[in-house]
Amino acid sequence: MTRYFHTLLFFRVVSLLPSFGDLASITESGQTHLDAHTGEAEQSELQNALLRREPLETMDGMRLPADLDAGDDSEVGHQLERETLPDLTVGAAVIDQSGRLVAPTSLPRKPFVNPHDIDVEKARSATPAPAKQPTKNVPKSTKTEDKHTATDDNRNGYHAIGLSICVALLVLVFSVHRKSIKSAAGLRPAGSAESSGSSLEPPSPPRLQDDAQRADEDANAPALSNEAAWIGLQFLGILFLVMGCTRLLVCHGFKMQCDHEYNIGLFFRQDFHKVVLDMVFLFIFGRLAVKSCLPINSLAFLAVVFISALVPSWMNELDFMHHSLSLYQMACSWTVWTWVASLSLLMCVASLAAVHLQHYFFIARPAEKARAVVELIVILCIFVLPVCFQSGFHIHHWYYMWLLAIGCRLPTLLSRGTQAFLIGGYINGIAVYGRDPVLACEAAYDSSYSQQCKFLMACTWNTASGPERPTYMAPDWRTCAAGDYAL
Repeated sequence: MTRYFHTLLFFRVVSLLPSFGDLASITESGQTHLDAHTGEAEQSELQNALLRREPLETMDGMRLPADLDAGDDSEVGHQLERETLPDLTVGAAVIDQSGRLVAPTSLPRKPFVNPHDIDVEKARSATPAPAKQPTKNVPKSTKTEDKHTATDDNRNGYHAIGLSICVALLVLVFSVHRKSIKSAAGLRPAGSAESSGSSLEPPSPPRLQDDAQRADEDANAPALSNEAAWIGLQFLGILFLVMGCTRLLVCHGFKMQCDHEYNIGLFFRQDFHKVVLDMVFLFIFGRLAVKSCLPINSLAFLAVVFISALVPSWMNELDFMHHSLSLYQMACSWTVWTWVASLSLLMCVASLAAVHLQHYFFIARPAEKARAVVELIVILCIFVLPVCFQSGFHIHHWYYMWLLAIGCRLPTLLSRGTQAFLIGGYINGIAVYGRDPVLACEAAYDSSYSQQCKFLMACTWNTASGPERPTYMAPDWRTCAAGDYAL
């Protein structure tokens, strides 16, 4: 009996084992579901913590939509919350390294506007404003224009004064030098005065043959002697000394118009050898080695060159002189006063040319006349005719002053003084702007194209027929089409 009871109890326990397994699985699955629910809650709480900015006190009372309660369900409340929320669309709000939402302090905030205040403002704007009483004050734009006009007038007066001072100094230098020559001539015996190689005044008719013979002897004298070479070196030294002083005074002293991109590196790399060749040519064909009443190694010659190197800059500062000498500028931009000033200068040049022609017609011998004509033709064929018929021909003042200086070759005070003045103008052009080519952009294009420079050859124009290489477009003075004219 007892054995039978134990057998029943055993089977009963065995039958309950599946029930314990189900209970264990239910408990395990419930714990898993509970853990999963807890993880989601923690993740949600973490996300909420990332999206919320803490502490909230530093955001001027900003609250997120989750913080709104039932009392905030009004138009004003929603307007306030919208104004204080950060702008996430334009990058105004950022998230720092800790994961917090940060609004920069420089973020502009719109002030809260009460709808009632808006209605009041509309009512005020509907009321017509009282008419303003006319004032006697001049409009601001007119005052500004008058101020600029007065400033320009003052600058023009300032430059006119500077130009007048330069002219007065030139007259003073010539007067003092002439008096010194007269004093030296009065102390000399009559014979030595006739044997000297210079003449102060235009010679009288009885002495025409003597002066012609003297000029012929000076022309036949060796131009490349040791003394002439030493005088040439002194001339180059004076040239570069005055050039450096002119650059400092014009560009940095008086603050006048100047090419500030032009520096000493560009000068030695591009213009130094050209300037030396110009001056050597001028020294030989301008008869600078010939003895005269104004030697190139004298203090008077240096003073004339230095003062004359400032004159073109003073003239260029005048409003009506802001133009270059070219066919395009003459036909399209010259003013009436520009023409008046240019014609006045042309009359001065014509007067000086008449004085020199008088010497060649009445004093010079036939051989000297022939040499002068041949030299004139050679100079024109080399330096003028190859470029003067181009549309972009730009006559820089260094160019025409250098050409005129070659023609002032007489051993008189007037001719040598004019030559010194023209050399000063040449120095001004080189020191202030550089020795720019007379064909300007056309010369730059030809040089770049012949050297196959990549910055030009790799450049293309998009045209209707396809990409094309850029070409030089010459200015047309007849239609005032600028093209590639170099201003």
